Amino acid sequence: MEIIRINAARSAPLITLGIQGENEVIGIAFDVSEYLARWPGASVGLVVTPPQGDAYPKTVTVSNGVATWVVTSGDTAYPGLGKCQLVLTQNGTIVKKSPKYETRIIEALTATGEAPSPVTDWITDAQTELGNVQAAIVDAEAAAGAIDDLTVAASGLAAGANPTATVSEVSGHKHIAFGIPAGAKGDTGATGAQGPAGQDGAAGADGTTFTPSVAANGDLSWSNDGGKQNPATVNIKGPQGETGPTGPQGPSGQDGVGVPAGGTDGQILTKDGSTDYATKWANAPANGVNDVQVNGTSVVSGGVANVPVASANNPGAVKVNGVTKGVAIDDKGTLGITVAGANLVKQGTSAIYPVGPNLQHASVFYGLAKAAGDTTQSSSSNAVGTYTETAIDKILTMLGVFDLIANHETGVVASRAYAQGGCFIYSGKLYRATTAISISDAIIPGTNCEQTTLMAEITR
Repeated sequence: MEIIRINAARSAPLITLGIQGENEVIGIAFDVSEYLARWPGASVGLVVTPPQGDAYPKTVTVSNGVATWVVTSGDTAYPGLGKCQLVLTQNGTIVKKSPKYETRIIEALTATGEAPSPVTDWITDAQTELGNVQAAIVDAEAAAGAIDDLTVAASGLAAGANPTATVSEVSGHKHIAFGIPAGAKGDTGATGAQGPAGQDGAAGADGTTFTPSVAANGDLSWSNDGGKQNPATVNIKGPQGETGPTGPQGPSGQDGVGVPAGGTDGQILTKDGSTDYATKWANAPANGVNDVQVNGTSVVSGGVANVPVASANNPGAVKVNGVTKGVAIDDKGTLGITVAGANLVKQGTSAIYPVGPNLQHASVFYGLAKAAGDTTQSSSSNAVGTYTETAIDKILTMLGVFDLIANHETGVVASRAYAQGGCFIYSGKLYRATTAISISDAIIPGTNCEQTTLMAEITR
């Protein structure tokens, strides 16, 4: 049987089913593996439209992904062009149809008259030969038994050959050999009765299982355990739905860790022991300050910390942590005013501190209201020598405390008022006011102030 192979998922050229009247000469093998991979377990059938008559279903045999149609004489009864198409069904529903295929059946020659019988001719010839033989026999008998015996044999000849008759002498007697040609092929007989059902075949291998999988983005893909080709991945995710209605109010959550329930307006959360998250609600201080101590003594009054500020008569008693004795402080670590051995003059000079230049004392700058100093280290009213605590009080009184410029000017306008000769730090440098500067006046070097230098420093 000649097999014609066709991919069922592709279009095919004209399929020749054979010559009119042929039976099981041609087989059409359709590759349906792609269809079965996509629709596992589907049944495969065939619909045939002959050159004449209505379409009819045709049984196909499916094995290893191939559906085979054996073309019978019923399929080739009429010559001409026809069609066929594969149909896949699953659970009683048609799931796929293949492309339509054009078919052709070649017209056969059909005898319409009576064929001449070759038997008549060879019978005539045989009779003639037989007559000759009989005459020869008579002659032989007449010849007083010249022939003791006669043998005759016959053999078949091909259809259409001429009959033969040969007389020969074999072992002293006559032998006649006849050649008889075969008759012409007769017409096809009627179809026989249906034969008995064949035995069940061996169990087939387990079918391939295809498993679907849907990704988060909606892609549907397949895998299988038979090494088959999987269907193409498709996206089955639908469009974004509309926003649903607001759900009901949920129950109140539990208290957070470390935040106890309760508390009133104005209270604050404070620690309540060394355990983690141990807290409690407490009243806030009336003015925001509980206590500040200076040298062991509380300086809080009404929630306000009163810290003493250095002045000429009270340079201050605020402890400076980390500052050792000998840097303008006493042995208690507080700012002091005792200055010993500070020789502020040189022999042969006078007025070493004119009006305006500054004196640094206890890390604070002071302006001079009048000149101080003379040519000798005497005890005159303007003399500057080795001073004790009493002497420094006198010279501070004599010099006059001008502006305490512990603050720095960081903007382009004055943050406070300065009298003429007052000093301040501006842009990292020391300046003195050449004219009075009011608060919020612009600071203009060269116009209302000038850079100055530190003329002397009282150190310990």
